[in-house]
This record gives sequence, structure tokens and C-alpha cells, in this order.
Amino acid sequence: MTKLSGIITSRLSSTDIGFAALRIITFLGGLGWLIFSRLGPLDRYNIALILALFCTYSSLLYWFVLSWPKIIKRLYLAALILDLAFIYFLIRFTGGIESNFHLAFYLLVALHSFYYGMRLGLCVAIASSILYILSDMQGLSNLHWTDLTLRLSFLILIAVSLGLLSEKEHNDRIKIENLNRELESKRSSLEKAYANLKEAQEQLLHTEKLASIGTLAAGVAHEINNPLDGIQNCIRTIIKEPGNHEQTLKYLRLAADGLTRIENIVRKLLDFARQSDLNMGHVNVKETILKALELVAHRMDEQVIILTQRFDKDMPQIWGDGHYLQQVFLNIILNALDAMPKGGNLTIIGRRDPSNVSISITDTGCGIPKENMERLFDPFFSTKGVGEGTGLGLSVGLGIIREHRGEISVESEINKGSTFTVTLPSPPHPASPARGEE
Repeated sequence: MTKLSGIITSRLSSTDIGFAALRIITFLGGLGWLIFSRLGPLDRYNIALILALFCTYSSLLYWFVLSWPKIIKRLYLAALILDLAFIYFLIRFTGGIESNFHLAFYLLVALHSFYYGMRLGLCVAIASSILYILSDMQGLSNLHWTDLTLRLSFLILIAVSLGLLSEKEHNDRIKIENLNRELESKRSSLEKAYANLKEAQEQLLHTEKLASIGTLAAGVAHEINNPLDGIQNCIRTIIKEPGNHEQTLKYLRLAADGLTRIENIVRKLLDFARQSDLNMGHVNVKETILKALELVAHRMDEQVIILTQRFDKDMPQIWGDGHYLQQVFLNIILNALDAMPKGGNLTIIGRRDPSNVSISITDTGCGIPKENMERLFDPFFSTKGVGEGTGLGLSVGLGIIREHRGEISVESEINKGSTFTVTLPSPPHPASPARGEE
């Protein structure tokens, strides 16, 4: 039973169900008239016959409708002739012009006007009016002309009003369908644009990272050259006295230490250079900053930069991507070093409060002019010379921090220095202890 009702509701509209309800009501009314009215044998036989025929073709109609729902409108038009004939004979055998079954004509006109529109509704109204009159020509004299005119006028009014309403509803439905198609097209375009924007953002991230790697290249080369020089000296000494096993063992150990140092430097650079998707997890901010500092250690030594670090003891882990956060901190540190070419102080302070973790990176460099403060995070804006910067570092960094639901603020004074503060939300619950801090 449930399965059958599901099929009916899925294949029939509310108007289709209205047609079915009209048939059921008409059949039950005719059956009630047959049972309770005082009719002669001939009239009773005629009503029973037309009710049986009505029930038969109605059952066949809905069998066709459920079997071939795509041709439902054609089926209703075919059934319309039989419906008009049925109501005509029902009125004729149940009292003629005074029969209450003339109301079935109103329902028939209403449903067809709403289903097919005003033109067909008017045709059904005119046909109903003619059949209503023909059903009892002799009884017309018993009905005042004003009553007859009123009954027939209502058929026309129903056809016009419901027909216009149907056509408006049909036009509105077409407009809504067109709007839905347009919205779907725009949604697809927006999804494509978002995918392209995401891809461009990832390319910008990697471009800025490559620019940072270029800045680091000179320092890394120097870091590699020092142990290479030591390894070459070890090899020369071994070649001079190959028979001195004790000396050979000593210098092989020194050469191995030098190779290990080179391996560590290259691995750190490769780890930083790798391109990856945002991979969220628990991040120890202090460890992330220390990794960034390792990559610029040689440059800091060359520029005579005095480093000061202060981190709260109970600094929590945050939820984020340590790889991309390292890129942000490294870019801010590189900018600070650029602002202090003749040396200075670099101070990194990590603080926590109930809901946030903040990292302040302060330099004692040249500072930022007020007119540049508003454009500081604009893409491709740079105060460096041509070929010395991409102008993307701070813009990309701000995008990364905002993806972590954080913010970057800046304070600066000419010839006194600048402070960049990165604020990130800390987890609502205590994070697991970081490695090395247990």
C-alpha cells in the first residue's frame, strides 16, 4: 500500500489528484442518489449503467496515466468527451435541469481551465452550457431565465479567472526554471573561478617561497662551503700520509661530521622548499620559529644581529600547518634583516592568553614610512629595488594567517624599527605537549 501511494504521488501532480477526487466524488454522489432516491426501475437501471461505465473508463484512464505519465494531458483530453457525456446523462436521469449534479460541470470547467489554460477552459465551459441546456429542454420553462443565465455565466467566469491564473502560474514557473538554470550556470562558473583562484593562490605561495629560497641561497652556499673546505683538507692530509692509520681515522671522522652538517643544511632547505597542501594539525610555534631561524643563522652572524627570544613557559600548541607558518615567520624575519644591513637587535617574544597565541618580531632597523603602512600588505607592493623582492611576501603571509583564523598587525617608527605581531587562536582545550617540552 505504501509503495503504491509512493508511485501515485511521484507521478501525479496536485491537479491530477484533483481530477481523481472529482471522479470519486461524482461517482459516490451518483451511487448515493441511486441508493436513497425514489426512482423508477428504468431510471435506476440507466443510472447504474452510466455509473458502471464511468467507473470502468475512469479505472482504465488512471491505469494509462500511471503507465504512461508523459502523455497524461492527451489522456485527459480524450477522457474529457466521456466526462461531459457522463455528466450530461447523470443530470438527465437525476432530475434534469434542477439536478444538483450540474455542479459537476463547474468542477470540470475549473480543473480543465487550471490544467490547460483559459482557451480550453472556455471551450469546456461552452460545451458544458450546451449539454446542460440539452439535458432537459422541457424543464427550461420551470427555471427562470435569470437563474439559468447566472448558472451559465459562472461557468464562463470560472473558465476565464482560473485560466488566467493558470497561464500566469505557468509563465511564472517558466521564469523560475530559467532563473534556476541561470543560477546553476553561475554557480558552476563561481566554482570554476574559485578553483582557479585557489590554484593561483597556491602558485603565489610557492612563488614567494622560491623567492625566499633565493634570498637564503648565498648563506646556505657559505654554510656548505665551510665543511667542504674542511673535508678537502682532511682528504689532502690523508693522501700525504696514507700509512698513518691513527691520523687517517681521525680525519675520516672529521670528514664524516662535515658531510653530516652538509646533509642537515640541505635537508632543512629541501623541507622548506617542498610544495604541499594545507595540512592542519597541532603545531609548536616555538619550534617552528627556531626552524626558520636556523635557515638564516649564517646571515645573522654576518650582519652582527643580536637575537633575543622570550617565550611564555606554558605556550600551547596551536591548530595549523607548521610548514606554511614557518614560511610566514621566515619572511618577516628576512624583512627584519633587510631593515638592519649594518647590524641591530632582533627580538622575538611569544605570549599566550586564554584564547590566543601572539608572536612579536621586533627589529631596530630603518622603519616603515607612514605613507607605506596602508599598502604594506598589498600584492606586489615593495620598497626594495628591482630584482630584490617580489612584493608578495606580506600579502601571501597575511592570506596564510587568515586561513588559520588569525591576524597580522604592524607598528613602526622611522629610524627606530618595526614590530610585526602574528596572533593565532589557541585550541579551546589544552593541546598535547610539544616534542622536547614534555
